Amino acid sequence: MHLSARTCRPRFPIEVSEHVLDFVWPDRTTLLSCTLVCRAWLPRARLNLLYEVRIRDTGQDRSLRSFISQYPSYCAVIRRLVISPKNSAAQSLLSSFPLELAHELAHIEYIRVLNNRRPFTYYAQSQSLAALTRWTSIRKLEIRGYTFSALQAFSRLIIAVPSVTSLVFESLRWTEAEWTPQEYLPVPTCFLPENIAMSDIRWSDAVVDMLIDLANPSSLHTLNLQAVTKQELPYVDRLIRTFGPALRHLVLGSVPTSWPPGTTLYPQLAENVNLQTLHLHFQARGEWIVPMLSQLARHVPPSSSFKKG
Repeated sequence: MHLSARTCRPRFPIEVSEHVLDFVWPDRTTLLSCTLVCRAWLPRARLNLLYEVRIRDTGQDRSLRSFISQYPSYCAVIRRLVISPKNSAAQSLLSSFPLELAHELAHIEYIRVLNNRRPFTYYAQSQSLAALTRWTSIRKLEIRGYTFSALQAFSRLIIAVPSVTSLVFESLRWTEAEWTPQEYLPVPTCFLPENIAMSDIRWSDAVVDMLIDLANPSSLHTLNLQAVTKQELPYVDRLIRTFGPALRHLVLGSVPTSWPPGTTLYPQLAENVNLQTLHLHFQARGEWIVPMLSQLARHVPPSSSFKKG
């Protein structure tokens, strides 16, 4: 019996191919190419592509809503949602996206709201905040590059996400930096962030007061504070000292050339007796590091790193 070369060609089990495709994520370009390789690869490559959905304009928003209405079974696959308006005309996405998607995409774990184009003021509508309170699957919220009308508006947004455990904020500003805790206390008992990362934030006493009032010291164990200037050190120092023994992990980074080599102003870590990891990112010579670490002589963190450059 004659066997053709095509009949004898060895084949990987589909489970092996699917396992390899899982490692391709988050390279979306390669995953798109994988969908065109063969019919067997399409379902797994599509699942990986749908793990994170990005919306940049109202057209993509409508396409996503149309897709999930036709294929509701894929709603459980979508775990990350990125809202990144490509121009000022698409900024209306910010006020409408939770209203349409909160019910359908009930398995979203990570929301990223990004503005990489131009300064834009984020106005969170009351209907949007109400929709966010129903999005109990969200564990991580990231906001980059926006100006808020007031610090109060920013705080309303973050506590509206009930089950969030990780907060990431970068390059945020507020027109009015006043904090009135009476409007928010008591904070919802479900709001228990474990990790807060902040970079290029316009620090002030009001910002520190807000974080202290909203974050629960019993749950917060990681602070990642980057792009801190010398002028902002007193605010950052007060935040670190307030959370004291609760902190397990601390990352601190300075703005280039902001901390002179001979500075005597540095964070006081004497009360952070339970630190397990400490990472310092600095640009200058960093003579301040030795006296700062001398405070930890009796309880040096098991994992410490220092990065210059």
